[in-house]
Amino acid sequence: DWPEARRNLHAAWRLAHGEAAAMGQFDVTADGFYRSFAVWVFVIPVQILLVLAIAEPGRGDALGLALAEALLFLVAWILYAVAAALLLQQTGRGRSFAGFMIAYNWAQALLTLVVVPIFLLLALGGLNTGLAALLYWLLQLAIVAYIGVVARAATGAGIAICLALALLDQVVFRLVFAAGQDLLLGG
Repeated sequence: DWPEARRNLHAAWRLAHGEAAAMGQFDVTADGFYRSFAVWVFVIPVQILLVLAIAEPGRGDALGLALAEALLFLVAWILYAVAAALLLQQTGRGRSFAGFMIAYNWAQALLTLVVVPIFLLLALGGLNTGLAALLYWLLQLAIVAYIGVVARAATGAGIAICLALALLDQVVFRLVFAAGQDLLLGG
């Protein structure tokens, strides 16, 4: 439903600007929680197109590679949700999990809109190697900071828990992709 998606993307945008009150725009019911995972319908095809766009010409089946990467992305997303739920439960913030995941899911859509053009520019050699590496790491720091802001707004937790949630995102995705590339893609 486009009006709901637009409202949620706007809330994610407001969170990126430090407006914790934007959490009030999200539907934090059980239905809102499950519907927030529909953002996959947008994010996964964009990820597939990104992989297809930057696939090395002689590397083999680009579509197979793109689909494998999409599968890894979904696995990482699900494992992150489980890990975030466990972290919040262990820190006494389990009740904030649904709101956090709703905001996190919509933040992923917003991040996709921002990050994909930058990754395309980096991958297609639009920048020299040193500048590309610097931009990549600055982007990773910005993602950690944004997820930390989302975590703060959604959970009301202190900086340690919010930073843990943000870094957990990076760790889970990197571990899943490292393991998955070995298993699915042969290294």
